[in-house]
Amino acid sequence: MKNSSIIKIIDSFTEDEVSEFLDFLKSPFHNKKSGVIKLYAEIKKHYPDFKKDELEKEKLWEKLYPGKKYSSGVMKNLIFDLTKLAEEFVMYKNLKLNELRQFTYTYEALASRKLKSILDNKAFIIEKKFNDESFKNIDIHIREYLNHFHYIYDIKLWHDFFFNQQSYKLKSSIKDQNHFDDSLVCNIFIHSFIVYYNSIGLFQKLPDKTVISNNSKELLDILVKGNFEKIINNIRKNSETKYILLKSYYLAYIAFSNHNNINHYFNLKQFLFDNVKSLPDSVARDIEEIVDNVSADCEDPKLDRMKEFSDIMKFRYQNNMVLEINNRLNAMGFWMWLYFFFHENKISDMKIFVDQYYKFVIDEDEDKENILKFADAVMRMMNADYKTSLEIISKINFKYPSLKNTLKKFMLMLSYEMNDADIFEFNYDSHLHFVNYNYKEKKSITDLQYNKTKKFLSSIKELFKLKLSSDLKYIVVFEKKIISDQIEYRTWFLRKLNELKLSKSNKSNSVAHRTAN
Repeated sequence: MKNSSIIKIIDSFTEDEVSEFLDFLKSPFHNKKSGVIKLYAEIKKHYPDFKKDELEKEKLWEKLYPGKKYSSGVMKNLIFDLTKLAEEFVMYKNLKLNELRQFTYTYEALASRKLKSILDNKAFIIEKKFNDESFKNIDIHIREYLNHFHYIYDIKLWHDFFFNQQSYKLKSSIKDQNHFDDSLVCNIFIHSFIVYYNSIGLFQKLPDKTVISNNSKELLDILVKGNFEKIINNIRKNSETKYILLKSYYLAYIAFSNHNNINHYFNLKQFLFDNVKSLPDSVARDIEEIVDNVSADCEDPKLDRMKEFSDIMKFRYQNNMVLEINNRLNAMGFWMWLYFFFHENKISDMKIFVDQYYKFVIDEDEDKENILKFADAVMRMMNADYKTSLEIISKINFKYPSLKNTLKKFMLMLSYEMNDADIFEFNYDSHLHFVNYNYKEKKSITDLQYNKTKKFLSSIKELFKLKLSSDLKYIVVFEKKIISDQIEYRTWFLRKLNELKLSKSNKSNSVAHRTAN
C-alpha cells in the first residue's frame, strides 16, 4: 500500500492538513462511514515516514478489526472511499485558496436560484473584484481571471436585464458593456496567442516536420492586420491597465512570429522591463519566457545572446522571479542561475543564491544532490582550488544529457586551469565522443546544443595551444573571434585571454629589460 494513491496524497499534506483531514472525515456531511475514519487514524500514525511493512493491508486490517478474518473486498472499498474523500479534501483546500473561484461558484449558485436581492447586493463586490487595480494584484493566471470575469458578467448582464426589463438603465448597461468588451478583446487575443505559442512547440516535435495549419495564428494575423494598434490605443482611453496587458501579448506575438527581427525583440523586452510593476505575476512570467525564447531562437548575428541572457537573469532576480509558479526549481533551472553567476564572475552572490534557493529544488529530481555538489565545485574553481573542484566533478553523475554536457565542459576548463596537457586531451576526446554519440545516435542533444558544444570544443583547444605561443597578435585575433562567434562561457574565455596577454606582455618586458642591461 506504500505506493498507493491514498498514501501519496496524505504524504503531500502539511502537518496542519493531516489533522484537518481527520476533522473533514468526522463531518457527517462528508463521510458517514466509521471504518474510513478508523483506517485514516491508523495510517496517520505513520506520517510522515510511511514504512512499507507497517502499511501492509493485512496489518492495517488487524488494527481495524482485531480477531476478524481479513476481507480483501471490504479493505478495497475502504481504501477507495478514503481515496475519494482525500481527493475531495484536496479539491476543497485548493478552492479555499482561490477566492475568485469561490466567488464565481457562489454567484452562479445564487443566480440559479433566482435570488435577485442577494445578487444585487453583490454588485459592488463584482466591481471591486474586477476593477483595473485587481488586474495587477491577482494571484491566479490572467487567463483564468478573464474567464471568471466573463462568466460573472454574463450572468450579471442577463439577470439585470430580465429582472429589470421595464426599468433597465441603459446608461449603466453601456458602462458595463464597455467594461466587458475591453476585457473580451484582451481575452480573445491572449487565449489565441497562448494556443498558438504552445502549439508551435508541439509541431516542432513532429518527426516528419509536417506543416500544419494553425487556426489560432490565422485569427491573430487577421486581428493584427486589421489595425490592432488602433484597438489597443482605444482600450487605453478606458483603462491603462488593460492597455499594458494587451500590448504586452501583442508585442509578444509580433516578436515571436518574427523571431529574426531584433527590433521586434527589443520592443518587447523594453516594454516588459518598463511595465513589469503594472503586470500580474503570471503575465510578467509569460512575457519574460517569450523574451527569453525569442532571444535564444533569433539568428541575427547582431544580437549579443550572452548580454541578453545576462539582462534577462538580472531582470528575474530583481523582480522575484527566480522560482517557478509552484515555488520550485528543477536541477536544470538551478544550474542556469549558477551559470549566470559564473558568467558574471560573482562568487559571493552565487554562494548567497545557493544557500537561499537550494531548498526549492524539486525533491523528486534525481539530479538534486548532484547539482549541489556541482555548485560547490564551481565555487571552488572560482576560488582557484582547481584540484578539489575536479575531484568533486569527476564523482558527479547527472541524469540529463544537457547537464552531463555542461559537466564535461567544466572538466575541460579545469584541465586548462591546471595546465595538464594529458588530462586535457583525455577530457577533450571524451567530450567529443559524448556529444557526437548523443547527438547522432541517442538524439538527446539538440541541434543548438550540438553546434554550441562543437564551437566550445574547438575554441578551448585553440586556447590551450595559445599558452604555448609567444606571439601576442594571435591572442588578440582569437579574442575577436570569441566575441564575434558568441562562444559559450565567453566571459571565462576573455578572462583567460586577458591573463595570457598579461603574461606574454610581462615576459616581453622582462626580455627587453634583460637585453637593455
